[in-house]
Amino acid sequence: MSLAWLMVLSGTSCLAFGGDDQPAASIPSGTLISVCLSAWQNMCGLLDEQGRWAAQFVDKRLQYLDEGVWAVLDNGWTEQLLDAKGQPLARMRSNARVEAFSEGMAALERSGSSYLNARGEVVLAGPYEVASPFREGLARVGRFVRDPDGGHYSLGFIDPQGRQVIAEQYTDAQDFHHGLAVVQLADERIGAIDQRNQMRVPATERSALQVVAPDRPISQESNGQASLIDGRGQILFRAQSIRQAAEGRAFFSNNDSHLGLLDLRTGKPVVKAFAGPRGSSWYAPAGFFEGRAWIHQTREVEDRNGQEPRWQKRILLIDAQGQVLHEGQGWQWAGRFVNGTASVFLGDDGGGNLLVDRAGKTIGMNLGPQAAQVREASVSAWPERERAVRVFPMRALSQEDKVGDESAWVDSRGKLLFVRSRLSCGIEQLLSADGRPLWPVDDVAERCVLEAERQQRPPEARYLSAADQGRLQQLREGDDKGLDLGPEAVLRQAAGLPVRLFPLRRDGQYLSDRPGWVEGPAAIALASPRMSGQLTLHLPAGYRYLPHEAIAATRKEEAVAGLVPEQDGDLTWGVIAQGKDPQWAAHVQLVRTGRLRRPSDQELEPEGLAETIRRYDYGSPLNAGAEGVQSTSVTWLVPPQWGDGHQRLSWGLSKFVLGQPKGNSVSGITLVQTVQGNESLVLNVPVYRMRPAQATAVMQQLVLLADAAVLQPGDGPTPEEVVTERDAASLITGSKPVELAEFQGRVVQALERDREQRDERTRSLIWRALATITPLLLMLWAGLSRRRRERGA
Repeated sequence: MSLAWLMVLSGTSCLAFGGDDQPAASIPSGTLISVCLSAWQNMCGLLDEQGRWAAQFVDKRLQYLDEGVWAVLDNGWTEQLLDAKGQPLARMRSNARVEAFSEGMAALERSGSSYLNARGEVVLAGPYEVASPFREGLARVGRFVRDPDGGHYSLGFIDPQGRQVIAEQYTDAQDFHHGLAVVQLADERIGAIDQRNQMRVPATERSALQVVAPDRPISQESNGQASLIDGRGQILFRAQSIRQAAEGRAFFSNNDSHLGLLDLRTGKPVVKAFAGPRGSSWYAPAGFFEGRAWIHQTREVEDRNGQEPRWQKRILLIDAQGQVLHEGQGWQWAGRFVNGTASVFLGDDGGGNLLVDRAGKTIGMNLGPQAAQVREASVSAWPERERAVRVFPMRALSQEDKVGDESAWVDSRGKLLFVRSRLSCGIEQLLSADGRPLWPVDDVAERCVLEAERQQRPPEARYLSAADQGRLQQLREGDDKGLDLGPEAVLRQAAGLPVRLFPLRRDGQYLSDRPGWVEGPAAIALASPRMSGQLTLHLPAGYRYLPHEAIAATRKEEAVAGLVPEQDGDLTWGVIAQGKDPQWAAHVQLVRTGRLRRPSDQELEPEGLAETIRRYDYGSPLNAGAEGVQSTSVTWLVPPQWGDGHQRLSWGLSKFVLGQPKGNSVSGITLVQTVQGNESLVLNVPVYRMRPAQATAVMQQLVLLADAAVLQPGDGPTPEEVVTERDAASLITGSKPVELAEFQGRVVQALERDREQRDERTRSLIWRALATITPLLLMLWAGLSRRRRERGA
């Protein structure tokens, strides 16, 4: 929308007045209907009246731009244009906004405005600061001129070739209607010009001017009076207000209790005043459409029983001669006629919505007491267009009657097309008239669960309403022979949902359905710049492999839950799965682990490893876990095992952690096999819980995959790299947390300082003892010597 037009609408300009009889562009036959739904993700799409989708877009909006062109909007910006069949026409550059099409062109706003055609090609480059739609062969354009008072617009008109037909000279202007355009001069006088820039309606001081019919403007005078004038400015009719002009008619009034009907061509009243009881107030909510208009009459009625007075309302349907064709009893609102019908709102107490024909008779559509929208009876799928499809809002009378809000799409013949229903889990679903799901269809339960997750509901609440209680009890009692992947997987299976190791993505696709999967049997080549040659995995039939490139492409779109993040020095190569809906999947990696050293039986003792994991998770006793509380329990799914033949370490563990663990050991079934130098093949199945028998079966399949891995040496030299020995047990426990190592270092330092201090105290005591004993010994020795001398004498 141009800046000047914004000024007109905001009231800062005096040009806008009354209704606009400009006919709306008709929608081509067969134009699609836009529907938006929220079912965990927000989806807007185009479908025909039979419920067949032509296009769907996730987290986008759709806007009809007239003349058979749709716009796909991303955060308010126009992303691409579609034709009337939903097929792409053109893709827009970033930060672009396309206005409605008119006469084959539309204004494009992007660093200034220009004009483009329906193929998205810029045909008038501009740039223009103001660019309005083409009307009657001309478009209003202009720029903003700064002056000491702040500034003003300078507006003119161009033709479809971009030629300046009328120079930029007016401070404000409207588009051409019926051969005239209202303009405002620099001195704030308002008049109307023709396409030769001749001032047809003299410019004078007035509040507003609006062209409503050929050679018929309505002028709002400074004294508050409204006048119908001809093309020379001669007054044809005057009243306190003249408004809702359309189809050669307008309503006029001189006070709240008066309403008349005016013929715009002759300037004479068709009806001088509509008759009603004393004290009645009259109101015309809209002008004539398809030869029909509605007028409202209200009056205050005294209650004979001494109660407070009440308001009585009558809605009358009239024709162009002012004849009353029908009086609506108990109606609260009536909409414009489009394609021969109008929607009527009966009120909250009256029983919903209905459609009426041009005689005011009901045509057989009544949605009943669930309809609820006081402001108007319905909204159009397009803004008041031919072949209109109306959207009737509906609501529940009580929680027992319906789950939530709904809407019904109804065509102008009263035929129900679609219903948007809100399910108990909170998502919306589009249904056909016969109740057939249109979207979502196959993954309703999955989307319910994802919506519950988005609302942070506990796992029990996500699935319980859809779960079969007998099946749930069987699974929880352990009678089922299938895999037990944790309490959430149990609930999913009880609800009849697939385990879906790969969850639904925001674009509406499962990872298991995305392109790039390699079906077995196949040879999968893995290579690393730190290796000479490549490792080939022979994938058996029934298995699928998603390469690293496909995973990387997916990660760029959105992080994939469950995939091991890439660490420095590690390469995530892919995922091996069994079938399209696997109950387990193995991440395939080449990791720089160092050459595995054969562990002793004591190093692989399960309880000792579990104690190390608990100690690592606990961290430093000075800062243990979250808020000083941390506890880890370890359950072995597969006991640690070492194989000398392949230098292979395998294990499976499940951790249950309270608080924030400081260690980095993880739950899952893992196999690590030395390949070359410091490189190892890692197969990891990240599961939380699994029965030991099933975990052993999964490990056996990992062993078969690893046995089929063949190293093919390369022709080049082996990369020079120091081969380091790796403590195999550290692969299970994870590396020692830094803070624990620092704490242990501080403990050792404290013990060393304590030992040194004890040694220093001991030395000090010895020196003190020597200092005390030595003089005594000398005195004793001197005394003994003296006695020996005396005896000799």
